[in-house]
Amino acid sequence: MSDRDSRSRERDSLDDPLAALGYAAALEREGADVRTQWEVLLPFREHPGVRERLAALVPAVHSHEGSASWTSSSCPPLRRPRERWRVRHDPSDERSGFVLVASPLGLVCSAGEGGAFLLLDPEDGSLRGSFDASVPFDHPGSSPQVVGTTLLCWSPPTLTVRDLWTRRELSRARLPGIAQVRVFGDRLVAWSEDLVRVYAFEAPLGAPLWERSAGLLTFLTGPNSAHVGDDCLLLAAVGSRTGSFRLRDGARVDCPADGQVLHADSVGVLARPPEGGISSRPGVSARETWTRRTLGLLAASPTCLLAWRDAPEGAGIVQVVRVARGTGEVEEVLYERVFDFGASAFAQDTLYTFMWLGGAAWSDLANSELTAHAPTGEVLWSWLPGVLDPACALCPQPGPRLYVLLQSGTVVCLEEAEGEDSA
Repeated sequence: MSDRDSRSRERDSLDDPLAALGYAAALEREGADVRTQWEVLLPFREHPGVRERLAALVPAVHSHEGSASWTSSSCPPLRRPRERWRVRHDPSDERSGFVLVASPLGLVCSAGEGGAFLLLDPEDGSLRGSFDASVPFDHPGSSPQVVGTTLLCWSPPTLTVRDLWTRRELSRARLPGIAQVRVFGDRLVAWSEDLVRVYAFEAPLGAPLWERSAGLLTFLTGPNSAHVGDDCLLLAAVGSRTGSFRLRDGARVDCPADGQVLHADSVGVLARPPEGGISSRPGVSARETWTRRTLGLLAASPTCLLAWRDAPEGAGIVQVVRVARGTGEVEEVLYERVFDFGASAFAQDTLYTFMWLGGAAWSDLANSELTAHAPTGEVLWSWLPGVLDPACALCPQPGPRLYVLLQSGTVVCLEEAEGEDSA
C-alpha cells in the first residue's frame, strides 16, 4: 500500500474536527504538503478551528480583470482536468469588472446589476449569499478581498468586514476621502490620489498608525495599484512613477525600481520604467536592473513572469512572453496576437492562460482555449470553456483545482481527473 493510500484510509477514519486538526498537525510535522493537509481538514469546515487552520494553510487567491499578479500560489498544477461543477449566474457589469476570489471557505465572484458580488461554496458552486458593492460608475474597480476567515467589502467611504463563512458583520468603518483599501499582513493600506494612510488591521479599526501626502505624485487608485515588498509599501502613480514608504512607520524611502510599480513580493519588484519597458530587481535594495520593450505584466511566479510587449513587426500586434525574473531574458513567446487579453495565473511554475487565438474578430473566440504550459514551454493540456465565452478570471487552489470565471457569468471548477496523481 502506498503512503498516499495509507493516509487516505487514516483520513477516512477521522470522525470529528478535533481529531482532524490533530492529524493535520502531525502531517505538517512530518513535512506533508499543503494538498494532503487540505484533504484532511476540508470535510470539517463547519468547525471554527478548522476554518482558521484552512485559512492559514491556503491563502486566498485573487484575480481582477484577468490579472493574477496578486497571487503567489503554491498549489499543485492540474495534469488532466475535468469539470467538477459548472454554475451560471448573471454576467458582470462595468461597476465590478471581472473579479474572482478563491479560498477553501468560499468563492467570491462578480455578477449581476449594480456591482453585486456572489458568495459560492467552492465544493459544489451552490449560492451561499450575495452582497452589494454599491460602487459608483465613475469609481475605479473596487474588488473584495479575503483575508484569513474574513471578507472585506469596500463601498466608499465604508469598509465592512464580514465572516466569510457565516457572512456575519464583524466591523464597519467610515474612511472619508479614501478611494481604495487593501490589506497586507496585519496592516490595512487606505489611499486616494493625494494621500495614504496605514492602519493596524483589527476590529474595530483604530486611528491611523501613520499618514503621508502624495507630494508631487498623483497615486493611481485601482485595486492593483498598491504593493508590498518586504517592509516597503509601493504605490503606483501617474506618469510611470511610484511612491515608496516604509510600511511600519511611513518613512519615505528610495523606490527600489525605476518607474511605475507593477508587482512586488518577497522575491523582488517589477516596474514599468518611463521609457516603456519592465524593470526587475531581485530584492528591494538590489541594484541590478534589466529592461525590455515590454508593456504590461499579466502574472508572476517566484521564478518567472508573463508579460506582453510590442511584436517586432506589425502595428497593433503584441507578443505574450514568458520571462525569467532574475535576468529578464525572454524564455518563450507563447502567443502573438492583437491587444485584447484573457486571464492568466500560475500554479507553482505551471502557467494557466486563456488567450484569443487569431485576429480581432469575435468569431475567433470559438476556437480559443484555456491552456496549461509547463516551465519548459510544453503545452500540458487545453480546455475549451465554451463557444464565444472567454475565461476572464482564474484562481488555482489545492486539490489541485482551478476555478474559472467566464464572461457569461458562468463559474467552473476544474479538478484532477480520477486516476491521475498530480502530487
